[in-house]
Amino acid sequence: MKANFISDYWNYSYSINEGNSYKKGLGIIGPFTDWGYKIKTSCPEAGGETTDQNVIVSGLDEDADDLTLKYLYGDGKESDPISFPKNSFDVSGSSHSPILQTRKNIRWWDDEENQQCLDDLLDSFAESKDFPLPQEQSIEGDVLSVLEILGIDTLISKVEQKKDNHWIAYLEDGSEVELKKEDGEDFLKNLKIYLNSGASSPQVEIYRDKPGFETIFNTPQGRFARKTEKITDLAKEPIHKYLFHSSLERDPELYQEPVVNYLNAILKNHDWRPKSTKHVESVSDSEEEISQIKKMLMNTLTEESLDEMYAKARERYTMGSIDPRN
Repeated sequence: MKANFISDYWNYSYSINEGNSYKKGLGIIGPFTDWGYKIKTSCPEAGGETTDQNVIVSGLDEDADDLTLKYLYGDGKESDPISFPKNSFDVSGSSHSPILQTRKNIRWWDDEENQQCLDDLLDSFAESKDFPLPQEQSIEGDVLSVLEILGIDTLISKVEQKKDNHWIAYLEDGSEVELKKEDGEDFLKNLKIYLNSGASSPQVEIYRDKPGFETIFNTPQGRFARKTEKITDLAKEPIHKYLFHSSLERDPELYQEPVVNYLNAILKNHDWRPKSTKHVESVSDSEEEISQIKKMLMNTLTEESLDEMYAKARERYTMGSIDPRN
């Protein structure tokens, strides 16, 4: 694994999930940092299947002012239905399995009692599942755990087993996740993420490479391999977040600034003395990292702007370079 050239630079806090991870296997993401949920539901009125594993929604037809949420207990009994204004949710997905997302900047949700009403319903729904989940749900939970670590909040449409310890998860956004394990007790042997069903090669590949993991990022500007001690480092360290979102075409510009700051920090500490006077071995790793970070950043920045950044750093810091042996 490459060393960080700036001491303690990657001192970032990280939480595996902003909300309650146990709900994700039931098609619920949240609550988010600023409150809100994304809920996969079943709508019997549109032909959706009614099971005790789904939140059930009704009232989505054009004439209804409110939509109603409820769920089934394991014995088939219904919970008390609760109604919400229809305009308090954004609705997407299929008509029989719609996805509800709490709409932002709606006065209804400014009232903490209304928020608590939805919180209580979803908590009660999750707590009603007091029996073992089938194997498909366990595998779905494993896939969701990895997606959660990587910061992907897309729900799963279905999971298909290809062979022993080998599954394909189809996500609501059209992407696919391939998961392989060593055995039933294993969490992850390797995982691949494809942009869509027509993709011939994965955009992200994660392999267990003891004692850690190796990840291959296939970005528009090239293929980058990075090693991490833990899989959670893929979302913890900004450089991996940037590569991950570049590979999956998920607005990498939003994750660019910390990587630019890292490059500037390396440039500032680089030994800019002429080759004849500097200790080559001490800077070779730094030069290699500078080159690689510049290439990575070409996913969102032009080569000209990066060359200009490099030239300005050389001009600014050359006179300040000191012999590290002194």
